[in-house]
Amino acid sequence: MPVITLPKVLREVLGDKGAEALVRVINDADLGSRKDLATKEDVVKVKEELFKVEARLKEEIHRLDTKIDKVEAKLTERLAAEIAKVNERINSLDNKLNERINALDNKLTSEIGQLRGEFSQLRGEFAQLRGEFAVMKWMFGIVIAGIVSLIVKAFFM
Repeated sequence: MPVITLPKVLREVLGDKGAEALVRVINDADLGSRKDLATKEDVVKVKEELFKVEARLKEEIHRLDTKIDKVEAKLTERLAAEIAKVNERINSLDNKLNERINALDNKLTSEIGQLRGEFSQLRGEFAQLRGEFAVMKWMFGIVIAGIVSLIVKAFFM
């Protein structure tokens, strides 16, 4: 325990009894000791604990990284499987759509062929009607000429 000495001025002001009482209070309060301060040993212990905590944290981080890698691999695998399913479905729908398009194309080609046949038939009928109209035109002209000749004969002759 350290020895505490009071300056002469303080002893004179406090008196012998007051100075002794102050020394006793200081000793009882143990203000003179440095027990609460950290020692080198305390710092070394804390440093060792920090190293242990750091090591545990590194282990935990490594464990979590491994777990994340596994989950990522599983997700990648599942995603690839789902993408394959979607691509398969798209291909299936594409094939069905192509089949329907081909069927409609064939039907349309067939109907266009039928329409062309009907148009050819109509062209033939129109050609026949043109011929008949030409004959009717000549017949109408002859009838008009006959009527005009009768009118001329009736009034002028």
